[in-house]
Amino acid sequence: MQKTYTRLTKIILLFFFSSIITSQTFGQQDPMFTQYMFNSLTFNPAYAGSKNYLSANVLYRTQWAGWNARNNGLNPELTTGGAPVSQTFTIHTPVNKRIGVGLSIVNDKIGATESTGANISYAYRIPFAEGHLALAIQGGMVNFRGDFRNLIARDTDDPAFADLQPNEWRPNFGTGIYYNSDRFYAGVSVPRLVETTLRERLPGSRVKEVVTAYRHFYFTMGGAIPLNGNRDFVFKPSFLVKSVGLLSELERSGSSTTLIAAPTEFDLDASIFLYRTFWVGLSFRSSFDIFITQQSSTDSADAWFAFYMGNGLRLGFAYDFSLTPIQDSSVGSFEMSVGYDFNYEDVDSVNSPRYF
Repeated sequence: MQKTYTRLTKIILLFFFSSIITSQTFGQQDPMFTQYMFNSLTFNPAYAGSKNYLSANVLYRTQWAGWNARNNGLNPELTTGGAPVSQTFTIHTPVNKRIGVGLSIVNDKIGATESTGANISYAYRIPFAEGHLALAIQGGMVNFRGDFRNLIARDTDDPAFADLQPNEWRPNFGTGIYYNSDRFYAGVSVPRLVETTLRERLPGSRVKEVVTAYRHFYFTMGGAIPLNGNRDFVFKPSFLVKSVGLLSELERSGSSTTLIAAPTEFDLDASIFLYRTFWVGLSFRSSFDIFITQQSSTDSADAWFAFYMGNGLRLGFAYDFSLTPIQDSSVGSFEMSVGYDFNYEDVDSVNSPRYF
């Protein structure tokens, strides 16, 4: 019973999707993506309109494939193991030389919890140096929901389980800055400015933690370096930093101080763009904490590729090999993406093709 309750507590402390963080749980709340360069609008609204033409992308990610239901505290008879599964849809376009707009939809499911968010982005683009600097805001709604009926539970009289199918709607607002030129880009963003409390401390319940969807911070940078001055061979390094609460946000309650932030995570990526048709990359995902406090772990080593067709269609695939013990219970993580760039032929004919 104690073992079962421990599993159940872990699931409740995640509450409502997206690996919700508590004072005792460490992990990013927002879903992670290896092909983040193709759905940047999901974490930075200032990306809207940056391609100077209408662009759409769909991405599907299944994390820890093969992870079984019992590992996640669920009924082992379930057909799914409760591992994270995420989908995104983004579409954005310039309205004129200064304004870009976009729509991003993100759905994420983990265990017995799920969340769906939709945001509309507005970016104001200013000519700056050799490129454009965009300032943006976004607004939308997020639906957090759960279905705890299939959890392995014994303490059914616990007030924490009074509602076995919670369903909550919350407003969302975000902001971002993004600069891009033909050979360089950088951005800083906070896609969720409003911190949402999803679970209060319940009198008489063993679950004592407050469960909150915290503010996330993103910083990204990358470049395009033609090899030997040849546009047919372009080296494209990039990195993405994700932080909850700016490295180590602290919540103070009376005389006690509780760490509520997840380890600050980074993705390092190196890729080659060949003949403006094939894009092949390798990535490494870890956290700064492993080098500073040694209290975290290296996440994964990843490989991905994308194929650009002549009609503006792009197909992408990624595989993550976990560098943690979780690899013993899964075969890795997989991503597939499909994108389409409208007016592709007009853009492809210019002297400086858009790499970002």
